[in-house]
Amino acid sequence: MGMMSKSWLLVCAGLGFVTAGQAPEFAQQYKQRLNGGIEELGGVVKRFDQDASEQGLDRDGAIEALNNSSEALPRSRGKSMKIAVDRYDNLLGQQAAMQNAENGMLPVHLIRYPDTKLVQGTYEDYKPAVPVTADGAIWGGIGALLLAIIGRFPVSVNRARRKRKQIKVEEQKGLEELRSNSPNISV
Repeated sequence: MGMMSKSWLLVCAGLGFVTAGQAPEFAQQYKQRLNGGIEELGGVVKRFDQDASEQGLDRDGAIEALNNSSEALPRSRGKSMKIAVDRYDNLLGQQAAMQNAENGMLPVHLIRYPDTKLVQGTYEDYKPAVPVTADGAIWGGIGALLLAIIGRFPVSVNRARRKRKQIKVEEQKGLEELRSNSPNISV
């Protein structure tokens, strides 16, 4: 492997380490936003449940009543409450999964159950840092390995091209040698 190939793989591995090493801290900050989102959305859902209860309905019955209204505003409110309730339930499920997970596994739960709004908000406020925790080092190592493997692909392709070119040059030299040693043979 040439010096450029080794340098390329080191760059890929370093980039993978730095990038993937951010995963545990990003997931931790996402988890904090998740808790805040649940608190905020939980208040909205709880107030809706109270309003429904005062009308003798449960949550699903109240949403159905809004959706079946003849007026556009209540139907619109029914749709938005259904979205809010579904998101709230999803956030609660993700919170439970993340609370029971070890810190090193938080990125896995984030990848499995991402809430787009929370990911976007976390990303906008996130400031990368050098991973100094064991979890950061493990994730960084995984990222380094994956990017080095991916980075090796163009190196392998380039090496194969050079090998094919070298074989063609050697074949051409061999043909020229045959022609010069045997002028009566046409190749």
